[in-house]
Amino acid sequence: MLAILVALALVLAIPAAAHADPVEGAVFNKPDGSQAEQYAIADHLMASIDAAPAGSVIRMSFYSVTISSFVDRLIAAHDRGVHVRLLMDDHDIRDTWTRLTAALGQDHTAESFAVLCHRSCFTDYEPSYLHAKMYMFSTSGSAKRVVTISSANPTNGQAVTGWNDAYTMVGDTTMYKAYKRYFEDMTQGALVGLQGSVKADYYRVTKSGRFKTYLFPRGGSGNSSDTIYSILSNVSCSGAASGHGTPTHHTIIKIAMFQWTQYRVNLAKKLWALDDAGCDVEIVFTGSETAGQVVSELTRPGGRYGGPVLHNGARDMNGDAAADFYVHDKYLLVEGNYAGDTSTRAVFTGSANFANNALHYNNEILLRVLDTNAYRSYLRQFSDLKTWIASSASEPVDPPEARISERIFATDE
Repeated sequence: MLAILVALALVLAIPAAAHADPVEGAVFNKPDGSQAEQYAIADHLMASIDAAPAGSVIRMSFYSVTISSFVDRLIAAHDRGVHVRLLMDDHDIRDTWTRLTAALGQDHTAESFAVLCHRSCFTDYEPSYLHAKMYMFSTSGSAKRVVTISSANPTNGQAVTGWNDAYTMVGDTTMYKAYKRYFEDMTQGALVGLQGSVKADYYRVTKSGRFKTYLFPRGGSGNSSDTIYSILSNVSCSGAASGHGTPTHHTIIKIAMFQWTQYRVNLAKKLWALDDAGCDVEIVFTGSETAGQVVSELTRPGGRYGGPVLHNGARDMNGDAAADFYVHDKYLLVEGNYAGDTSTRAVFTGSANFANNALHYNNEILLRVLDTNAYRSYLRQFSDLKTWIASSASEPVDPPEARISERIFATDE
């Protein structure tokens, strides 16, 4: 008996396993890779959940959740005293969400809750969505004020069929407060319902050091109210500093985009014009979610440099004409002459597709990172996408002849 008690005391004396602090920077999944590669983003987030101590606050917004182990981690965090606050779009309620509401409750005045937004949290426009993928931790391990912005929902589909990215910021008080306010405003919008308000001008822009974030929906109309169009208008195609852009000092633009509707064909026209002005423009797109008008503008003849280079990342593996793998990233990379800085290396990433409702109606996040390491990380993933597309034995799924809908399709889950 004494030996048993001594052994038990020794076991109890062993400290709990330490959790690694969240690391600032980019994480990507690889849907055709190993399970660890497929779930790299989900595992990154679950590690942050596991490291959240009692009394800390987790805030998350997403479009869908289907990963059971992700839900288990959130419930376990709540059970150990973490305040877990969740927002989700109400388009598809599954048992994973039902488990969360049963554990956390739906009272927004409580320390933990799980609340739905009907359409966008800010507007009753149809179609509009809570589409912002935001994962916040007041504390995770010894790290404070951790925010991950991603193209990925915590779903199995996003892990095993869609290429996605996530970027984590650590310790930036200004950015953390901006996202916290956004979450709280979305929570209030979800409760009020905003019935009858079909268009909200919530637009907020916050800058802190190398970070800048844009929060939607944005009011207005036309190019002057299109954030991506304004970003592209800041690009000068020549004059890139030595070691930046092309060897001939032209600016490089690379885009990976899931959905691109005819209502943002202005971006395709702008990109064609930039390529014609000497920018090196290259685009990976998901053909099944890209309007034919967009591709027509991008491939318009007559360009002095041949026009943007396109790679269709919608791949049909079983011959049913549906995309079994696709690019779900939503990022824009710029290297060269941007807004007067000839040595720019910029990443613009987040949750927003090139769609009208993403700009004017949805809850969406765009994050700018001015950082060489971040840029190179995304550039490697862009190269991986091209290699995968070129080596894939599957057939591409071409853009539909009819106009593509503004709705978010099942592949976003």
